[in-house]
Amino acid sequence: MKFETLLFREAGHIGHLIFNRPEKGNAINSLMTDELLQLTSEIRGSATIKALILSGSGSNFITGADINEFARIDQEPELVHNFLENGRRFMRSLSEIPQLTIAAVSGHALGGGLEVALACDYILAGESARFGLLEITLGLIPGAGGTQLLPLRVGPGIARRMILTGEIMDSATALASRLADRVVPDKVLLKTAEEIAAPLAKSPLYALRLAKKALSHGDYLNFESESHCFRDCLNQPEFRERVNKFISK
Repeated sequence: MKFETLLFREAGHIGHLIFNRPEKGNAINSLMTDELLQLTSEIRGSATIKALILSGSGSNFITGADINEFARIDQEPELVHNFLENGRRFMRSLSEIPQLTIAAVSGHALGGGLEVALACDYILAGESARFGLLEITLGLIPGAGGTQLLPLRVGPGIARRMILTGEIMDSATALASRLADRVVPDKVLLKTAEEIAAPLAKSPLYALRLAKKALSHGDYLNFESESHCFRDCLNQPEFRERVNKFISK
């Protein structure tokens, strides 16, 4: 499979998805959401892949959504809403994918990047990892599952603090807060992720699928409601002022 914004390889029942826009901090744009939807659909139906490792090229996991996409809200509102809808669909797909998913995070996992990590089964952090939902600083709210997934990881108190203040957590704090499952040196991050995934090569695929189905939260996760609130933010004049200021920097 060849993509413009992603890299993908498969070896020994393990798939490795790499977000590949290093010059943009691997920020998620419209093309990436389209490619992610295509890739997750193919992985979902795979008879051989039992685990999926997600990582970023360069020094970051994902620094968030590409703010330039949101800046087009006045000129091309339909394109922006399609971008948001595809992002929500990808997050739903990732959270429900039958394979074990491991987010191998180095550098920044901010905004949509943290939401992608939260949708995974296991968050493995490198020592350089930094986590945060910074949408509030732009006059937005998390729009791809952050308000739903973060409390399940860290509890409502820490989740409220992170979402309402835009706090950034380092790897040690993330581990103590149960946001990260484990922290390792960056140089062994991917090797450790592969070691975690490797035992699954010996497990029946049907058992893995059914175990994840049994653990599913089903309709408890209200991605749709969060998405509507996010869209309301896009219509506020203060959001436009803040996003334009951000882009001008």
